[in-house]
Amino acid sequence: EMHPANDPVRLVIEIFSLDLNEPQRVVVAFSEWVPTEQFDMGAPTGTWYYRTLAEAHHLLAEYEEELTVAQRALGHYPNFLTMREQEVRALAALGHMEQIGQCIDDSLTVRSREGTPDAVMLTAAEELAVHGRPDAGRELAERAVEWLRARPTQDQRPAELERAIFVAGRWEAARVEYEPLVE
Repeated sequence: EMHPANDPVRLVIEIFSLDLNEPQRVVVAFSEWVPTEQFDMGAPTGTWYYRTLAEAHHLLAEYEEELTVAQRALGHYPNFLTMREQEVRALAALGHMEQIGQCIDDSLTVRSREGTPDAVMLTAAEELAVHGRPDAGRELAERAVEWLRARPTQDQRPAELERAIFVAGRWEAARVEYEPLVE
């Protein structure tokens, strides 16, 4: 059987396996293949491999494996906060609160080529809520709100601020913030 790295059509099929709720297919197809020759590991286009594999592990509740993939990705993409999002999602699922805090603190010091610190915070917040720690999730969402509001005017992103307010559980405030965006 041809390996997905050598068959672009099969590779696309395996990637879409996530959309078809078949994450195990992705894990099997990608677990032995690391795109070292086909991809420039410093280029953003290569991040899809790690995001796809990490997400598949997450959907299978294989959080330790997800964390391993995310940390391997950070070895190749240290300036991509999208990879830090993968890491914090696994850490939150595992309940590693101290490591979550360190991951978020690290994200604030990275000059990112892809992703933002607020996305790292909100990924952790949402995942903590799903895994039985809603108060910790709301606390991180509030931190994202504060971080977003502290941005210079030219760097502010209204939709992200509204999302952070919503994730923080401030429904009425989120509604008030969202209304001008949809009018």
